[in-house]
Amino acid sequence: MNDKRQLSLDSLPAETIYQILDLLHCETIFISFANVCRRFRSIIQTYHRCHIDFSSISKSNFHIICRIVRPENVVSLILSDDEKTPGQIGLFLSFLNINTFRQLRHLTLMKIAAADLMKISRRLKLCSLISFTIDTRGRHIKLPVKMITCVIEQPSLCKMNLITMGPVLDKISWPMNCPLQHLKIQTCTKKQYLTIIDRLPHLKTLDIALYDVHATVSTSSTIHRSLVTLTLNIGSMPMVRLESLLLLTPSLVHLKLVSHNGDLDLMSNSSRWEEFIQLALPELEKFEFFFSVAHRRQAFLLDIEPLIEPFRRPFWLEHKHWYVCCEQSGTSQFRTDLYTIPICVTRLKYQKLLRKVCSTVNNLPNNSTCRVSSLDVDLTGKLMPSVLKENRPNTIVLFDKVIDVNLTLHGEKILESIQFISTFIDFSRLQQISIRLITVVKSKDNTVVNFGILLEQAGNLRSLTIRRGWGWYEYAEHLNGILSMLPGQLKHLRVDIRTTEQMKEVFQQISHVSSVAYRYTGWEHLRFDDFLAWLTEKGTDFTSITIGDELHMWLGKNGRKPNEILYPNKRLKTSL
Repeated sequence: MNDKRQLSLDSLPAETIYQILDLLHCETIFISFANVCRRFRSIIQTYHRCHIDFSSISKSNFHIICRIVRPENVVSLILSDDEKTPGQIGLFLSFLNINTFRQLRHLTLMKIAAADLMKISRRLKLCSLISFTIDTRGRHIKLPVKMITCVIEQPSLCKMNLITMGPVLDKISWPMNCPLQHLKIQTCTKKQYLTIIDRLPHLKTLDIALYDVHATVSTSSTIHRSLVTLTLNIGSMPMVRLESLLLLTPSLVHLKLVSHNGDLDLMSNSSRWEEFIQLALPELEKFEFFFSVAHRRQAFLLDIEPLIEPFRRPFWLEHKHWYVCCEQSGTSQFRTDLYTIPICVTRLKYQKLLRKVCSTVNNLPNNSTCRVSSLDVDLTGKLMPSVLKENRPNTIVLFDKVIDVNLTLHGEKILESIQFISTFIDFSRLQQISIRLITVVKSKDNTVVNFGILLEQAGNLRSLTIRRGWGWYEYAEHLNGILSMLPGQLKHLRVDIRTTEQMKEVFQQISHVSSVAYRYTGWEHLRFDDFLAWLTEKGTDFTSITIGDELHMWLGKNGRKPNEILYPNKRLKTSL
């Protein structure tokens, strides 16, 4: 009889397990995998390719990982002070010495405050960084400039993402022959864009949103021949100015243009694109665009047939295989959208009324909305009641990949709205919902019950925002009922409040959430000190950040203090 050996995960060599760990999230590694047996715990201590992502993590798991992780094994680190984990960066720096992260190659700092940025910039050795992402909080300019300037001088740096920089960019001195190959900037002026084109000769991909599109700036004579991928959010830039910028990057292989509040010139000159691409962008293989123009009145809507006709030529359909769609819709505002298929933006406003679609293909492909993950839906227009009553499924576009939805609904028509929305959104996929109910609702019970139906359908919901859309008394009554129905998997909550007592009432009903954000919308300024003192007296484990009229809180587990978490060398009963 042959000896049959049953292989187990525990018998695999360490290097094989390292390769498995490369595919797992840090929480799975340190919270689950480490607690299987002693050998796995020992292997994790020698695993030298740790990618630590602290965005959206629970406070209790954050404490555990900070105790277990060995800084010298970390190659990638993501820290965040956003509304889901406020105060995290300062807490992290109080636990671990940032200068012990000697192997760090990738660093992301989200919503970081000036004080924390100062500590990191002084202590962390940046000479080995390959990628760097920063999103600062506050109006400080000097510290972000110093940090970014230091980072871009490192010869190892390959990729950088600058978020909400604003005037910081004007102070940055880009070195000549900068080694950067991939750059993304959330907002940028035309002058800054031209400087980047001039100073970064090795750049291969560039993603930028221009916000001063009508500014008069002398066009650079520098031709950038290394850039192969360019994404531009161009606002209402006229066609002639856009062409002058694109002439500087003739080697583009992939071009993406986005204009949510565009100029009519971009659409009315659609016939010029074919000639321009052939002459100025001969190597272009992939061209994506999304142009949207708003019209004050229905009478101002464009005739979409002339807009789409140039894209039916052989150059587009047979040679390039680029397919284009044009549609018009309207509720309180009328819009014309011209875009390539699949839609190249991740967030859209859904409008059904007066919807007219014209495409260069007979039938829109099933993947035409595959990149749309966020949707804004307003069902409060004057003609919406008739649409809700009709409630016919939308057979043209199905947003089956949407995980984030922003809803504005009539409070007395929640059920009808849910039924209508479910014809084009898969509620079971939703992870984040923001909802604003307007008008005074006559029946409190029906509203709460119908809201419960919405929550029940969204079985994967992780984040919920409830905005006030009616009187404070009615809002408070409905809010208490809604909070009593929150699903157990919900981790992040945002609510509007008016008083400290209301904040306490909300807090006492959300024991299972990981973070809560209060937004004060009253007339007078509300200080949050009394509420924070009340939490401290209760022994609540939390960190918080105040931003304007908002209080963001990161909550630990009730009844458990941070020093009561598991230690890395603690022996567990479970084993293989």
